[in-house]
Amino acid sequence: MKPSTFVPLITLVAGFAAAWLVKPAATPVAATPPSGPTALPPTAHRPPAADGAAGVLPPPPVRSRVIPGPAPVPAVPGLVASDSKDAAKMLRVVELLGLSETQQTDLAGILKATSESFVADPTKPASAKDTLALVAKCSADLEKSLAGLLTPEQAAKFTALRQRERDNRIETKAQRELSRYAELTDLSSSQRDQILAQLRQSTTAEADALPAAYALVLSSSVLPLGPRTLPEQSIFALSQIAEGPDAADGASAHAQLIAAQSRRLDERLVWLKPILTPAQLAQYEAAAAEQRAFHDRMTAPRP
Repeated sequence: MKPSTFVPLITLVAGFAAAWLVKPAATPVAATPPSGPTALPPTAHRPPAADGAAGVLPPPPVRSRVIPGPAPVPAVPGLVASDSKDAAKMLRVVELLGLSETQQTDLAGILKATSESFVADPTKPASAKDTLALVAKCSADLEKSLAGLLTPEQAAKFTALRQRERDNRIETKAQRELSRYAELTDLSSSQRDQILAQLRQSTTAEADALPAAYALVLSSSVLPLGPRTLPEQSIFALSQIAEGPDAADGASAHAQLIAAQSRRLDERLVWLKPILTPAQLAQYEAAAAEQRAFHDRMTAPRP
């Protein structure tokens, strides 16, 4: 069983929690084309038909626009990438660190071995704790292999790259959540600044709660590891599930994750109160009540 066993469940609940403020846009209705022959403008001349009667102008030629595809990514020795995105990631690492051809080949072998080891023991069910333990082992082994591959100068550059990726990930997550608050109610410039500061603090705390090496095996990793990587929100959700009583069945993990999401709503409410006006806070509380009702429906026993 792969670590992705929990991912559909986690994506459903954690993904809803991330987008609970956004309403779907209305589906545009396509215009109905007019029936019957198209009327010609007064100045148009109909070519004579074979029998001498007025004919119908042929439709104008359709010019197809050729959209160029992505530029080919140069081959990297020893790398068999799942797509050009992975190959481009590898090129960035090679460019930044100045890897020799031998190092490039060795790194490709390390990444392939890491990707192949990112599979759980098929003889037993994978719980949240088991999955996190596998992630921890893969990331620790990868970090150790990289330490033996890079020179001290290259290692320093790689550490700086990882720090930039972490800072960008935290900032992107905070900005994304701020936009959802702004869609919920009209925020002043000062309120946006205060909320963004709180979001940066909370997202940083979430990142700090996970081992730094985990970032190497996330889907946002600076290294190309292919499709077996997991998104950060899945790893974070697994860590929330693992805090409670361990259970391999989906129902228990589901309930633990929803309880964690409810606690998150309460935490947000604590620091939003002094920032929002009473009416703005009522808008947030109404949206939070909708999510709690969703949580109740998700955990209610089925008849």
